Amino acid sequence: MAFLEAKRIYHNQADDSKSRFTALDMEQLKRYCNNSSFHRTVFYDCVSSESGNSAFSATILTRHLITINSDDRAIYSHCEYLSYCLTDRYLQGYELDFNPDLVASVKGFLDANGGVKYLIVAQSILSPDIDLNPNLININKAIYKALEAPAPGSKPRSNLGGPTR
Repeated sequence: MAFLEAKRIYHNQADDSKSRFTALDMEQLKRYCNNSSFHRTVFYDCVSSESGNSAFSATILTRHLITINSDDRAIYSHCEYLSYCLTDRYLQGYELDFNPDLVASVKGFLDANGGVKYLIVAQSILSPDIDLNPNLININKAIYKALEAPAPGSKPRSNLGGPTR
């Protein structure tokens, strides 16, 4: 089970550089960290540029956020994309809490309060003998487009798709 706290940025209409994650409650986040070793905070943002608006989500271990103590976009240099966390951590079994008491308490809370049973259900098999055939995957190309991978050896972008400053 993964534990995440999601926060959106509150835009300052007069000066976007002063936009903040004003709903961050560090005391609340400390309580969450006391219950989960791998608790993460997810940031949602939308930035404007000459090419239009761009929305994205980034994540950081909550313990790191508490130490850094930032509530603005400066935190992004310490974050990674949420999609990376989902695919390269959670779906591979990393940074998940398996404590039976913790899982049972969350399950009981969700059952009692009409919560969702699953956000993501996935099965993965890691095997050197697997024969991958991407042509067997059907993608609705009217909705989704291909992502272009960066050139080998290129440096990762740290601006999370936002405007360069």
